[in-house]
Amino acid sequence: MISLLVPADPTRLPVTVDQWVDVHEATIASLLAASPPVGPPYRIIGYSFGGVIAIELARRLRQRGHAVQYVGLIDTIKPRQIMPTSLREYLWFHLRLATEMDDRSEGLQYMRRRVVFYLYRRFHRVAEMVRRALRLVGIRTDLPPRIAPPVITDPAMASLYLSFQTYRCRRVDFPVTVLTTAGSVDDTGSASLGWASWLDAGFNVVSIPGEHLTVFDDQHIGGVADGLRHTMTLAGPK
Repeated sequence: MISLLVPADPTRLPVTVDQWVDVHEATIASLLAASPPVGPPYRIIGYSFGGVIAIELARRLRQRGHAVQYVGLIDTIKPRQIMPTSLREYLWFHLRLATEMDDRSEGLQYMRRRVVFYLYRRFHRVAEMVRRALRLVGIRTDLPPRIAPPVITDPAMASLYLSFQTYRCRRVDFPVTVLTTAGSVDDTGSASLGWASWLDAGFNVVSIPGEHLTVFDDQHIGGVADGLRHTMTLAGPK
């Protein structure tokens, strides 16, 4: 078991999941070089968005030839959307969603709204001038209001927020355990918190007590530990 911590230097915090994986892979490399060394097979667990990092860290380690015996996600809801970093990514992302819609006209309307939204966010000052001009002549517009990004003062939270926005989910070809709270299952309408169709090698779902922000409270931590212990036993001896 490895505890993965936020980098100490707040000026060099990761802003993508790949950068978080770089940090944690370096931590693992230092453990391999320790005396005595701490080596594979690894058991990797992540809570909340840390579960996404756990999946991508496990993927990286497996690509390096290291054995990963267990990957556990503690109440990790699969990110349902990304904030693309370029116009090309934005268009391809939303075009894929539009083509998955049963009604073709609904898909076309969806793409129109997304293009208008992007242009408005990208050129909001010009858009506001157009909006005001149209209002002066009695024409209403359906341009969305510009939404200010949330103000996040904690550097670590800001780093995680940016990483969440830019994450693009990829299919997972190794087993994963998903530990879920009842509240998160209700919020997502999914027993696996949205992961089922992405976990190609199978997965276990284990219910744990508490809610998303209380799973590590004293009255619930024992249930989380029991869920981890049970599924780790199923994964095999260390």
